[in-house]
Amino acid sequence: MNITILGSAGQIGAYLSEYLKDKGHHVSNVDIVNGPQFDLRVTPNTVVENAIQYADFVFFLAFDVGGSRYLKKYQHTFEFVNNNTRMMANTFRLLEKHKKRFIFASSQMSNMSYSPYGVMKRVGELHTTALKGLTVKFWNVYGIEKDMEKAHVITDFKPEDPLHITSFHSNTIREIANIIQGCFGLIEKYDVKINSGLAKDSVQMDKRNEADNYILNWWVPKTTIDAGIRKVFNEMKKEYV
Repeated sequence: MNITILGSAGQIGAYLSEYLKDKGHHVSNVDIVNGPQFDLRVTPNTVVENAIQYADFVFFLAFDVGGSRYLKKYQHTFEFVNNNTRMMANTFRLLEKHKKRFIFASSQMSNMSYSPYGVMKRVGELHTTALKGLTVKFWNVYGIEKDMEKAHVITDFKPEDPLHITSFHSNTIREIANIIQGCFGLIEKYDVKINSGLAKDSVQMDKRNEADNYILNWWVPKTTIDAGIRKVFNEMKKEYV
């Protein structure tokens, strides 16, 4: 099967590309970090159009996004809104033109109208519904960070309804800090001192959503946050220690 991944160098795309190749699929990787010819904001773009045209299925994962620090700094800027608007307009036009089956990666923030990022993702969901594509909302996606400007604490990821990809369990920053503390061989379950009174969630405005468990009819998470973080930690040790 010919599969095109838009945003193939990202936190999700890189591992998805590796997984699909291992399964024997032919994967076309499209990501701006691989060169300006892969810029989804540019039109016309024969490289991107060919990658979409000759694909049997497309994963639309690309977006100008980062962790809470990045969103707090950039999501209200013209550049942020313009980048994502152009990216979506060009990509959805090509998906419609070539009648492609596709998945659009959204966010659990898509119903937060005070967030430009959330609004952009909601616009993407509306395009996806109109084109009869599939929306997935990622919760708690994490891994080795390469662009520290966009780094996260823990990264924020029915045919007509979005599928929520999550462990269906919420963790506090304190719990995450304790897990990481244990990875370094320090005192397990050490009570990391975090003064929550000093930190206000200025991106999500302390709003929390509940994930729809519809996806559990076909898929069940197998890795706990503890095991996953330890796996990432061990991979990073190979590179930095």
